[in-house]
Amino acid sequence: MNFKKNKLKDVNNTSKLFYIISFASLVVCIIMGVLSNGVTVSNLLFNKDDVFMDFFNSVVDCSGDAYGESGVIYPPLVVLFYKFCSMFFNIDSMKASEVRETSLGMIIFVCFTIVSYILFAKLIYKYKNGSFANKSLFAFFTLFSFPMIYLIERGNIIVLVLPLLLYFVNEYDSDVKYKRHLAYICLAISVAIKIYPVFFGLLLLKKKKNFKNILLCIFYGAVFFFVPFIFVGGFSQLGVLIHNILYTSSMFGSKGFGFKVSISNTFSLFGHVFNHVRLFETAGTMFLIITVLAGLFLILFNKWNEDWKIYAVISLIIILVPGFSYIYSVAYMIIPLLFFLNKKEIKWIDYIYSLLFIAQFIFLVAKTDELFPSFNSAELNCNIATVVESIALLAMLVLLYLDGIITFFRLSRHTKILKIPVNLIVCIAVVCAIAVSGVFSVYYTPSKSGFSVTSVESFTPYDDDDKTLESFYSYVDDEIGSAKTVAFPRVDFLSSKINNKNIRYFDISYDSKSLKTIKSLTKYSPEYIIIYNVSQSEIKDSEMQISYSELKTYMNMYKEISKSCWSKGYEKVKSYYINDSIELAVWEKSENKKNTSWKNGGNGTQESPFEISTAEQLYNFSEFVNSGNSLKNKYVELTNDIDMSSIKNFKPIGFEVNPFQFKGIFNGNGYAIKNLEIRRNDYSLFDENYLKYDIALFGKLGGKVENLIVEDSVFDGYCTAVFARSSVNDKQLIINCLSRNNKITGYRCGELIDDFAGKIESCIALNNNTKGKENSNIVGYRYTSPIMAASYTNTFYAENNKFYLPNNIIYTDEMINNLNNNSTTYNKKIEMEYKAIVHRLCYNGNKKPKDLKSAQRPLELCEWTLSGNEISITHK
Repeated sequence: MNFKKNKLKDVNNTSKLFYIISFASLVVCIIMGVLSNGVTVSNLLFNKDDVFMDFFNSVVDCSGDAYGESGVIYPPLVVLFYKFCSMFFNIDSMKASEVRETSLGMIIFVCFTIVSYILFAKLIYKYKNGSFANKSLFAFFTLFSFPMIYLIERGNIIVLVLPLLLYFVNEYDSDVKYKRHLAYICLAISVAIKIYPVFFGLLLLKKKKNFKNILLCIFYGAVFFFVPFIFVGGFSQLGVLIHNILYTSSMFGSKGFGFKVSISNTFSLFGHVFNHVRLFETAGTMFLIITVLAGLFLILFNKWNEDWKIYAVISLIIILVPGFSYIYSVAYMIIPLLFFLNKKEIKWIDYIYSLLFIAQFIFLVAKTDELFPSFNSAELNCNIATVVESIALLAMLVLLYLDGIITFFRLSRHTKILKIPVNLIVCIAVVCAIAVSGVFSVYYTPSKSGFSVTSVESFTPYDDDDKTLESFYSYVDDEIGSAKTVAFPRVDFLSSKINNKNIRYFDISYDSKSLKTIKSLTKYSPEYIIIYNVSQSEIKDSEMQISYSELKTYMNMYKEISKSCWSKGYEKVKSYYINDSIELAVWEKSENKKNTSWKNGGNGTQESPFEISTAEQLYNFSEFVNSGNSLKNKYVELTNDIDMSSIKNFKPIGFEVNPFQFKGIFNGNGYAIKNLEIRRNDYSLFDENYLKYDIALFGKLGGKVENLIVEDSVFDGYCTAVFARSSVNDKQLIINCLSRNNKITGYRCGELIDDFAGKIESCIALNNNTKGKENSNIVGYRYTSPIMAASYTNTFYAENNKFYLPNNIIYTDEMINNLNNNSTTYNKKIEMEYKAIVHRLCYNGNKKPKDLKSAQRPLELCEWTLSGNEISITHK
């Protein structure tokens, strides 16, 4: 070996700066680590109990139904790799941590990591300019930089993507055919592993007359990305994969600021630091869209004077745009760093770029694992490395974009941008990509990534709820004990105070005890399920609360687990109420298989409605809605009178403390619900301090009720009514309904409704017995303002009798005609509006099909009849 050839004379000043500072930081980190017994180093890493778990969690998750049960977000090629690894173990009886503890498990992981590292190192030596010593220094200070060490600690598969991308950027335009094809295959495999490297494929669009090579690259990509779906459940799993990615994006954002370097995370972090959360998060969303817009434009149309800059822009987009991008993603910057340090001509701006690269790769000293004490409640602590790397990445992005824009305008001053149709097609593709990224950032990227649900005020019990919680903990210890239990969501007062080692959580979490999908919940088959329902609290009103995307995700998860409890035969055995109205419910698995059938037939259309004919079906219908099935725009119809005397513990359909309301059309078809009893005494499951037992047939109505008779029934609660306690908004309707011979007692009582904001058309209340402490009338709440027409009662109320009519007026043909004419007039109005929409859709073409689907269709109203002193409603 020629010794002179290996001297460092070929090392430029930026390389020397990078090597010297990297070496100094490593020495300081080691010294401080020794002096602190490893604390300053441990504070930089993810979790001492979770080392290598990205690898081993994936091995376990991919062993079975990866997408449906485990919620995996990797493409199928990766699933097949991890599934192969899982074949070496009896996964059904092992947790991920147990697989990691086996010698075979560690051998597989170490071999995979070493092979990836050797491949990366060989390519670095191949493409790094300079002497052997120069190459060795670069390889050492990059392969053992902080992002790469963090990558190894996590065990993430990006370690294999990096060498593949490095080969691609060096050989994609090679004159040697086999090298060029191999480069396309490397890119295809990279995309089939992590998806985001697809942005490197934009490099092919910059080269003229490259259509054949572009098609080849697309072909390789399709083979490696789509063909493996055949072996993991078919192409239908693609939709499940997309759902998992969006689902995980919104949930991972709620774990804290730590270890994430995405744009949304960085802006949200500083929003909380400076107490201007909404301002910074809005700015972050705008900056995210601009990043994608400007980045794609500069990649496709700018003539960069140095290749490393375009590689850096692509890498920065891959790192900063995804909502849950972690520190190990910074390893993508090794690719542009190699080309940057290969430069021979150094400008003053390069020293700034060099310092920014250094900030991304050096080791830091972390005396504490949380840089901001006020964030201590978050699951992922925000350390100094997160802040420094986030700022360095954003600064480099801004600097490169300014550089690119200046270069573009300087070079294109006297030329046209769009010369050929291909450019126009590419421009349209860019606009589409921007639109998609904008929608993704607004609706799916977490905008409140700093606080987990644990720290959300609405999830935190009040101080005066201590007694209730003590009672809850005692119940769990005494009745549940060590039985298999699942709790939702993962909040402090559940995870830290319950002494049940077999408890797991329905949540997207790094904890091995988390169950991420309904399939995994079903497979676990817990004896008890604990659900903490905060849907009634004002979650969105405070800046310290969760964002819209996180709230939406929480509600979807709540809906899924509620449906599962009901459909799998669980019985609610205990409920506690904290923060005035938030239910903490305990469900127990029933030994007897529960009959959950609630309909005879039909498909829910107006022509073929769902049919209910028995008391058990009506009870199950209530349970079905209350477990998360709104039946929006679906039709439900009674086929005969229903005697409810055999049913106990009937819950209002969509009762007040439940976030789910019936949003369909309930047609009584002139039949009666008789002997229904909804009493506060039946709510013995509730904590005795809870007072608001709001009661009616429909608790909070979100749809329409027509042609229904409720008679000889008992409603005993707090705010009590017969048909509906309240409404979602003013679009709800109760028409052609009769309340007769009912007993209604409570704080306030409504013969028809209580606090209802919708419309009441052609409804009457006859011979009801109301006993309200605060108010009794046809409308229970005196300050509500429903739109009422042709609706009356024969009960005289001294305080307000505007709806009162004596029997000698009610029991007349004129009254029957009045009721029928009013309902017919209302229905004709709806019919005309519906026909107008059909006309616009068919002839004007200015309406979409969904407008017809969501439009109000005319109702199928029955007629009022009078026979002697008996008022009734005909059947169809």
